[in-house]
Amino acid sequence: GQDPRRVEIPSEKVLRLQVDAEYAGMKHSADFLIENANQCNHVQGGEKAFPVESPAGKSIEMKKWGFIVNALPVENPAKPGRVSVQLQVEISGPVQAKDGVDVQTWQLQTTLHLAKGKPKVVSRGAGKITLTVTDDAEGD
Repeated sequence: GQDPRRVEIPSEKVLRLQVDAEYAGMKHSADFLIENANQCNHVQGGEKAFPVESPAGKSIEMKKWGFIVNALPVENPAKPGRVSVQLQVEISGPVQAKDGVDVQTWQLQTTLHLAKGKPKVVSRGAGKITLTVTDDAEGD
């Protein structure tokens, strides 16, 4: 017989993970297909031209921005509709400030359980993150 303490995780199961993030007027999203119980990473960034007004007139400044998502979804084998997700998100970029342009960064790291197919608002403070996990509709 099988050892009852051993939990089988079907790794061939493919999940779709959607992350919508917003902070200080910056909006980003990531959309993954990921094998169950594996990690996925999304890194995006660069420089953005930002208009600046000063007593000398109008100009453009280049400001760095970035959006990073790390996630590890694990479907509960005993309850297939439930998924545990380790999630780490970082948003950074230029925001309009009183005296010009500031570059701000916001990070969130959490582990949570959610129901598949139902969007879950993970953070609703200064930053907002909505996470949705579904089965891969295009899988075999």
